[in-house]
Amino acid sequence: LGETGRLRQRGEGAAADMIDEIVEVVRTRMDRELARARIGSGGASNLCAAAGKVARVLERTALAETVRLSLDVPSALMASIDENDLVEALGSVAENAMRHAAKKVRITARGGPGHVDLSVEDDGNGVPAALLSRIARRGVRLDDTLDGTGLGLSLAHEIVEATEGKVIMENLSPGFRVTFRLQTAD
Repeated sequence: LGETGRLRQRGEGAAADMIDEIVEVVRTRMDRELARARIGSGGASNLCAAAGKVARVLERTALAETVRLSLDVPSALMASIDENDLVEALGSVAENAMRHAAKKVRITARGGPGHVDLSVEDDGNGVPAALLSRIARRGVRLDDTLDGTGLGLSLAHEIVEATEGKVIMENLSPGFRVTFRLQTAD
């Protein structure tokens, strides 16, 4: 990066720009790999706190003007997952639900023996049965007219599965639900 400044001073801006592009690609890949290495490394998260963080962000978006977001997450539920990882996974799924909902999205959580279920449910059209098994793949999008990269659900899957959790997707009448089945924190 120091060399790019010297190149620009000598009037070689195109070469400096090319180096900057390469450095940015390398930096992005390194950041991604460091984040992957961190996923599944442990930690415990309060589901209510994580859901609250996600809700506060989504309530400040344009999506909140037409879609109501509600939470039903008991404050005592803890899961064995890093809080940043949980917020990232939950945020991706909840934002997706807000984009596809008709009027409402609910985030709920319930405890079970040795696990907790954290769910995001919308009242949209659901997912065509033929696509249900494919939508968690990187780049698969249901609606190209909406903003998005097709990465959110696949990243959520990677995060949850790295913690030995499970992602359950199901159509409702109407709507769609994604549930993270996570191990309880000890």
